[in-house]
Amino acid sequence: MAFSTFVLFQLCNALAARNEDGPVLGRHQLHNRTLWICLAAVLALQVVAVQVHVAQGVFDTVSLSPAQWAICLATASTVLLTEHVWRAEQARFSHPADVKHENRPCQTPQLRRLARLKKVTGGDPAGWTRARLPFVRGNGWLR
Repeated sequence: MAFSTFVLFQLCNALAARNEDGPVLGRHQLHNRTLWICLAAVLALQVVAVQVHVAQGVFDTVSLSPAQWAICLATASTVLLTEHVWRAEQARFSHPADVKHENRPCQTPQLRRLARLKKVTGGDPAGWTRARLPFVRGNGWLR
């Protein structure tokens, strides 16, 4: 049960980490087809590792009953519940007038990349082409 709960924790964590602000399970998550395919594949492999006899020998697992699966899922979903409560409380106590423009999180991936570039290069546009950043495809250098 611990192995299955851990995997389900990671699936719930992947859902909770999709957006820094806003609802934990919002409409934006339905549009990420790749994420849903990956989550479904991980869940399917987990069920195979736990329920299929051949895989049980490889992973040294035993079959779980539906009640045990429900307990694992309920325990793992506490990540989503906790994150939802945390975000609701932050939204309740934060006031837009108190937040400076520079401290607001970037809303798009392009703006986040630009903010990272400015931070790494000290705001110097000439250094942007030499900045080595992990999010760039290829060998990590901007072209």
